[in-house]
Amino acid sequence: MLATLCAAVHWWNLQKRPVATWLPAAEVVIASDPPRSKPADQMQPAELLHYVEAALADCDRRVIPDQNRFTTVLRAMNLLDDWHEPLMHPAPGGLLPTPAHEDALVQLGRGRGYNSDPSIGIMIPLSCEGMAPIARPPRTSAPNAVLQSTTYVPPFLAAGDPDGEDLASLGRTVAVRYRPPSLLRIDPRPAPGSNPVVAVAPVHQDPADAAVISFTDPDRYGLAVMAGVDRLPAIIGRAVDEGAHMVFLPEMAVEESQLGALADLIQSLSTRHFRTYARLPALRYVVAGCVSRADPGDFGRNFVVVLDHEGVEVARQHKLSRWNLKAHHQFSYGLTPVADPDAGELFENIAAGEEVWIVDLPGIGRMSTLICADMSHNDPGDFLINNVGLDWLHAPIMDRTNVVIRASLSGQPWMIDRALRAAQAGVRRVVVTNSVLFTALINETNSRPGSSFAPYARCSIAFMLETDTAGLKYRDVAVDMPPAGTIVDIARWSDGFKPFPPP
Repeated sequence: MLATLCAAVHWWNLQKRPVATWLPAAEVVIASDPPRSKPADQMQPAELLHYVEAALADCDRRVIPDQNRFTTVLRAMNLLDDWHEPLMHPAPGGLLPTPAHEDALVQLGRGRGYNSDPSIGIMIPLSCEGMAPIARPPRTSAPNAVLQSTTYVPPFLAAGDPDGEDLASLGRTVAVRYRPPSLLRIDPRPAPGSNPVVAVAPVHQDPADAAVISFTDPDRYGLAVMAGVDRLPAIIGRAVDEGAHMVFLPEMAVEESQLGALADLIQSLSTRHFRTYARLPALRYVVAGCVSRADPGDFGRNFVVVLDHEGVEVARQHKLSRWNLKAHHQFSYGLTPVADPDAGELFENIAAGEEVWIVDLPGIGRMSTLICADMSHNDPGDFLINNVGLDWLHAPIMDRTNVVIRASLSGQPWMIDRALRAAQAGVRRVVVTNSVLFTALINETNSRPGSSFAPYARCSIAFMLETDTAGLKYRDVAVDMPPAGTIVDIARWSDGFKPFPPP
């Protein structure tokens, strides 16, 4: 039954109809419905079916949708949302009203949402288990706008051209995947609460740490990681020693072939901490940008992994869009000796990702990752930031420094502007992480004789935003150029935050 309604909503999502006009009228009708004979959560499936039968016929694609049919479908979705409310807020002792609710939890634990058939979309909890929902702007997807306890996620979301054109007309879609807490291992430690300790590190700090390499057939570029990963023991070691719950590393910080060594490092440091202090470290997850080298004529991968405190991979998000280098980028990063305005683009030598993940991390919250260029596209990010109740959006980049440049909500550097957009849409926390590599390369170019540009004195390695009832707050983490020693910033989340925009 729930699967059937999900199919109906997916059908509505595919239609080019005046949903924005229909939605307010549907909400008025639903709000004026007479009281039911019993609360939704006490209904048996057969009783629920009685209320949704009218909507089932509207799944027929031959039926021309109109305001009344739209309202009927949303009324049924609203009823099902009410029925699932006890799963979000169980009674004392964790008791659920009916065996059918227990079955819904079983389906959720399999990563399928509350319904049994994920091929037509899934219904998932409005917020991650154990995380208190916060006040957010109204959700923008038609069905989600009337849901209070759940959220509907379609099986596919629109995605822009992976080479930079944000054109939904291209027809590209990416699959949506969901990982519930129950698919992760039980963690006996107390949750860090609403104010975790967060560590960020640029990893690549010097042009000798990694090299941007270009290929001539065809015109592509990639990144060869060399020495930067030698800093990982110091970075993760400090994070463990200083009680960090989360470690965020930027885009392409780790070569894929070195992931096994990173996992072993995390496990070794956790074991050492336990043997020394007779307790597990506070560390929950390491979120690291990775890159894989490609054989000649093939594509590599640009992705982010989430590793738990024992180094076990729990999630992987591939970059959906390529960041292609224009002529001025190629000159700035030292790929060409002179600025050539006629130079063609160099295309990032990666295969575009085909999935987007929503991951519920126990004790931390709901997280999605949009890697660098993925943040510059409206799709599929807009659906995620507006509808699925993200507690964390991680945006790892490898770019020149991005710093707040004016006391305004507009006109900021591109990544800060997009991070603000996500926070204003209701994402609780946005974390942008950056390496120092490209700023260092630009400084080398700007230091050449005859250059009219001064080298950067500082580089931003992280930009963090939080939205709450008091408004937007931010924290910018910057380092002097060139950086000395291994850079790691570790702080309790709320420390050093200031109102945004700054005065």
